Amino acid sequence: MKKLLITAAILTATSYTAHAADAIMHHEIMPVAFENNHSWTGGYLGFETGYQNARFKERFDGQYHMRHKSDGLLGGIYGGYNFEFWNNMILGVDANLTYNGARQNNAYSVFLNPNATRDINHESKLEWSAALRARLGFAMDRWMPYIAGGVATARIKNSIYDANYNYQSDRNNMTGWTAGAGVDYALASNTTLRLEYRHTDYGRKTFAIDNFNYKTKVKTDEFRIGVAYRF
Repeated sequence: MKKLLITAAILTATSYTAHAADAIMHHEIMPVAFENNHSWTGGYLGFETGYQNARFKERFDGQYHMRHKSDGLLGGIYGGYNFEFWNNMILGVDANLTYNGARQNNAYSVFLNPNATRDINHESKLEWSAALRARLGFAMDRWMPYIAGGVATARIKNSIYDANYNYQSDRNNMTGWTAGAGVDYALASNTTLRLEYRHTDYGRKTFAIDNFNYKTKVKTDEFRIGVAYRF
């Protein structure tokens, strides 16, 4: 009887193990799919900062020619919309509004008559700028290098004051062109990092201050870094 019980226990354990092994061997593991492609189609809005080198070229009252450079920081907002095509090409529109810190001061003397001069301090300042550009890029998964170009405008302020602190100024909007290149990187599905170089020529404008005419030409080179939210 004892032997019979032992034999039955062994057969039961062996049968359970076989069924368990059979269940494991016949269980199919479902593959897990991971999405590696990043879509660039959609809108975005972000903040940017950077470094700016501005070059002012001025002609004072048809006689004096002044050239000076100014370095400064910039900061502002940008936004736009991208369209991604089947061949990974990106077409988009991009706009920005930027506060600029570039300014330059110069001191010089003006001959009022053969026996008298007037010492003047002159300041040129780039107050703010904006641009509307088209972008052409190429999608490389989370990387998107691009070139961009379009129209740019800026508010320029010219001011003078003399030894008696008589202060006068004039502001004008200047419009020109801008072109550059950069790269966007998708930190996440809804967040992008941007690094960009931009050259801008705002053209030439005449400023009238204290019965004098200042013809000012402004160009800038900028390096910008920004972070944007995609929607």
